[in-house]
Amino acid sequence: MQINRLIKQLLFKLVKPSIIFESYPDFTDNTKAVFDEMIARNYNRKYYLFWYINNSEYAIINKSGNIEYWERWDNKSLKNKIRSLSLRKKVKAVIMCNRFITPTPFSKCDVSIYLTHGTPIKNTKNYYNIPACVDFCLASSTQAKALVAESFNYDIKKVIPLGLPRNDVFTKPVIDIKKLLNTTCSKIIVWYPTYKQHNSGMKTGSDKAIPIIYNKNSRLKLNNELQKRNIMIVIKPHFAQDLSFICKQDFSNMKFIDDKFYEAKGITSYQFLAASDALLTDYSSVYCDYLLCDKPIGLIWEDIEDYKLNPGLHPKYKELSIGTYKIYTLEDLLCFVNNLGNDVDPLKHERQKLRDILNKSIDGKNSIRVVDFIENCLNSNS
Repeated sequence: MQINRLIKQLLFKLVKPSIIFESYPDFTDNTKAVFDEMIARNYNRKYYLFWYINNSEYAIINKSGNIEYWERWDNKSLKNKIRSLSLRKKVKAVIMCNRFITPTPFSKCDVSIYLTHGTPIKNTKNYYNIPACVDFCLASSTQAKALVAESFNYDIKKVIPLGLPRNDVFTKPVIDIKKLLNTTCSKIIVWYPTYKQHNSGMKTGSDKAIPIIYNKNSRLKLNNELQKRNIMIVIKPHFAQDLSFICKQDFSNMKFIDDKFYEAKGITSYQFLAASDALLTDYSSVYCDYLLCDKPIGLIWEDIEDYKLNPGLHPKYKELSIGTYKIYTLEDLLCFVNNLGNDVDPLKHERQKLRDILNKSIDGKNSIRVVDFIENCLNSNS
């Protein structure tokens, strides 16, 4: 027993302090933006940077330096057992995004921060709470602090309004989206619906995975109008959506993609979105982020009455969606397409006001602010 204790103590002394990263899907979102900023600052020279992942494919992305990836459920290999023991003693920060790492093994870390999956307008407080042991939660702006605290049943004093790191991409040079799609269409609309039937089995009140165009006749009418306007709609179902509820059928001017499209092109979903000409979504926080692009936003609300029943919307959802086009019918959607084709954007001014309410800044430095904050926390505890 004495020998085992001495071996463990030696291991703890040899292992560098660690920072733990987590996101869902793996290696994405706000956490990935913070990770990239830390790599730019050479954090991997001072810390071991570990990603908890669920998909073994990501375990071989990078085997160089001190950046490592492993499957969080791997408790069998001796290497991971030793690694887990060392992390419990040496972990300095836990950086989470979409879900929470069980906090017990990391209860002695210097700082834990939940970066969130966006500014919520859904009713989440009955099923998605931030554990009190998490030190801080991120908000997109000062005005969004109360919204975040209420939505996650979290102490507003621990909500930090530094802006969302993943949104920095909206202020950077855009990619050539038409080349990626191999199209000559004059404009591209990206449609990012939230999930209605979760792949875990959880369902919302809506039975329409993608409203408006769930029957072939509607899809044909929409496609005909898109052809006339030389516009393409690219539909990317939510990563948590049960795809068995979706009839993925491409037309000449309507295309379905998934996460593999981004991987194949070497881009992120937000880089792709930033290059689009307009956004369609529904109750997803993505529209709050897309406000930074200052481009038209259409909210597909055909099923809003059903969605209000389960899971529900924030009481101020109307105030939180000013400047967006509310689309209840196919005719509303066709009007949105026509306006885009004619460069008509009557809600631009209202949308800009909402942008300034829900975003810390348009300077593209959210990642810098968040890493500065984490760095200050680590320094103050050293």
